[in-house]
Amino acid sequence: MDLKVCLICGNKFDGLSYDKFENICQDCIDIITDTVKNEEEYKEEITFGKNKPLKPHILKKELDKYVIGQDVVKKKISVEICNHYKRINYSSKEVELPKNNILLLGPSGSGKTYILEVLSKLLNVPLVIGDATSLTESGYVGKDVDTLLSQLIDKAEGDISLAERGIIYIDEIDKIAISKGDGVSKKVGEDGVQASLLKIIEGMEYTFEKTGQTINTKNILFVCGGAFAGITDIIEKRICKKSTIGFSVKNEEEKEKIDKKALLHKVTTDDLVEYGLITEFVGRLHLIATLDELSEKDLERILVEPKNSIIKQYKELFKIDGIDISFEEDVLKYIAEMAKKKGTGARGLKSVISDKLDNLIYEISEKEEDIDKYVVTKEYFIS
Repeated sequence: MDLKVCLICGNKFDGLSYDKFENICQDCIDIITDTVKNEEEYKEEITFGKNKPLKPHILKKELDKYVIGQDVVKKKISVEICNHYKRINYSSKEVELPKNNILLLGPSGSGKTYILEVLSKLLNVPLVIGDATSLTESGYVGKDVDTLLSQLIDKAEGDISLAERGIIYIDEIDKIAISKGDGVSKKVGEDGVQASLLKIIEGMEYTFEKTGQTINTKNILFVCGGAFAGITDIIEKRICKKSTIGFSVKNEEEKEKIDKKALLHKVTTDDLVEYGLITEFVGRLHLIATLDELSEKDLERILVEPKNSIIKQYKELFKIDGIDISFEEDVLKYIAEMAKKKGTGARGLKSVISDKLDNLIYEISEKEEDIDKYVVTKEYFIS
């Protein structure tokens, strides 16, 4: 019997053709088939197809590759995101599924914006990030809220149907809360901005006056975020008042037992209204999720663990120059410690590390001798 040589592994086989594969042995055909099957199943799992809705645990698993910590928030958001696109892709004639917009509370640098950026890439939908403080009520100087919709269309490269499935994230929403101390809003039109946002968030057919272009906002996911500085005082007051009802004095012992860091997790819609958000606006934000402040250990993990971590990025840059760079363990702890002191969360890591490593790239390029390995020490960062 004439034997043929497999084009893949080089082993000889009986020369029969299998399926659409020719001159490939059965073992290699099995490997190819399994690989293609696994890739197709994976693609189907992480995309919103008409035949199979995405599962929250799969989306959470993808988020875990990029976002360190914040497990509770990632689970909540994964469920809401999946439900949101189920609502779009699987419309029911029997039950009308409402749109659930999201409010994220947490300190600066805790990952609010980053989570939305990662989700946008994973889901392959356009994302617009806006700053609430730059928005104004129509008729005042500044950006009107319809600017967000215009930017979303631009991100979708003019594809209206894609834009209508996109995400709009409005940061620093707490900064447009109405100050109630003297009955006057903190700046002109803040309550008007909330009212203007309310119109597009709840779902409407919006027509741009200049172009006549129309976009429907009923399937656009709106996410608002903010640090809400001072809201813990409102929460604490409510909790203490509830625990001391019937007494003429405050229960100081009960107040001392309250975990200040955990207070934000106990926020209610009433607290948000007292803070200065209008009732109708809060009512359109169905999911309230709280992010924790990142610890030094979290920051240390963020340096090395995510798929696109800062350390991995710099290692790749040095690798292109033929240099294998490594970091002593105490260096990572030092960087995390310095970033923590800055008080800007994960974004502080970049500012701590970039100057030193950019300078190192320059210093190595100046050396005449070739360097193929370099170990970064804590002393280098301190110097």
